[in-house]
Amino acid sequence: MKERLEYKIEIASVSDAEEILSLQKLAYVSEAEIYNDFSIPPLLQTLEEIRDDFDNQIFLRAVSRGKIIGSVRGYEKDGTCYIGRLIVHPDYQNMGIGTQLMNHIEEFFNQCKRFELFTGYRSEKNIYLYQKCGYRIFKTEDIVGNLKFVYLQKEGQRRRFSMKISKKNAEHYIWGNVCDGWHLIKRDSLSVIHEKMPPKTSEVRHYHEKAGQFFFALSGEATIEVNGETVVLGEHEGIEILPNIPHQMFNNSDNDIEFIVISSPSSKGDRIVVEEVFEP
Repeated sequence: MKERLEYKIEIASVSDAEEILSLQKLAYVSEAEIYNDFSIPPLLQTLEEIRDDFDNQIFLRAVSRGKIIGSVRGYEKDGTCYIGRLIVHPDYQNMGIGTQLMNHIEEFFNQCKRFELFTGYRSEKNIYLYQKCGYRIFKTEDIVGNLKFVYLQKEGQRRRFSMKISKKNAEHYIWGNVCDGWHLIKRDSLSVIHEKMPPKTSEVRHYHEKAGQFFFALSGEATIEVNGETVVLGEHEGIEILPNIPHQMFNNSDNDIEFIVISSPSSKGDRIVVEEVFEP
């Protein structure tokens, strides 16, 4: 009797980029063979490019025995979740992993009104899988030569809850060389980040033109400068920072500090560095 495959699906981090890219290029060979074209974008993507994709997309990974055997990515814009590059290792295809990855990425973006994706018009297995997941073709587009893209969509269920998330399974990144951040919610309209700063560290003084923020201390003692005034946050204390107000977070203590930063809308691409240095 064939051994049952054990795997888990979780949020990937940028440190997985190289392994996911290698899997992507392996998985897309069959697509290239269908169209007799080995210059398709998934096969030409660079490591730097996929690392950049982690800045604005959520990547999920399917992991079995420490090896990534599948992945999918998505992002939200104007209420639509755009899903891309569903991949499964050739040795593990036709085992339901692709369907589970689709279920999980939809669950992650379950507040979206609709889902959209595309594939090549000759990619019959892909189209079959997507239609089995409830997607329907709504348009085709001529790309180049005989290549056409088929676009599929699905209405969202608008569930009232999302998948459970914590530091253990959230997308992780490093900032300021030594500080940690975990994306708990990563949407254009709302960002929630769990951050940790070691002793005697600080961020760059800056402000946001559109994003309002709320800082909430979880552990330790955080010092934040707000428009020239110093505020010390103890555990379970917070402060709101309005748009266009210069601010800077410090850890002047001898212990790590951890805190939550809520931004609405997301502060990505909306940070103006202030040259003036403040000493709290």
